[in-house]
Amino acid sequence: MSTGPSNVDSINVDPLNIDAANAVNAIDQVDAGHEEYRGPATLRLDDGTVPVDIRMSARFEPIEGRFRWAGRTGRQDMLRERVGAGLRKATIVVPGSPETTVKLSDPDPWGGIRLSGTGTPPWFPPTEQPTAERATATEQATATEQATATEQATATERATAAGRAANGETSHV
Repeated sequence: MSTGPSNVDSINVDPLNIDAANAVNAIDQVDAGHEEYRGPATLRLDDGTVPVDIRMSARFEPIEGRFRWAGRTGRQDMLRERVGAGLRKATIVVPGSPETTVKLSDPDPWGGIRLSGTGTPPWFPPTEQPTAERATATEQATATEQATATEQATATERATAAGRAANGETSHV
């Protein structure tokens, strides 16, 4: 079941929550049926890591221009105690995906911790952004355009000089 819009061009993306380069990939992930994740993850806390099993889902909010995602961990007594003592933020790492900040909420009735966040969901694979390659290609295109412009200017100057010479004019440089 797909909850994302099918027309990617109509999406207003909030750059604070999901960058434009990742927007199409994120929408494609939801359209491809990846709006849910069940599996292993690691929560990075201030003083260490906690391996957890999570169940999460995501939806795109077109009015906000970003994703909202939420879910819960499996039962984890140590984490439950820490959240009960006031822990509210962590970093979640799903294998094969980038780190993402996550909000921790009160334990659920089954002993898990509620998780939530906005932006690209933590289980979506990263998009490759070959910025160095793109920069090199841009530099090469700019150099080619400059060389072409110089060649055209030189050819124009030669044609003008040839026309003057044919008319018996002399140029004073």
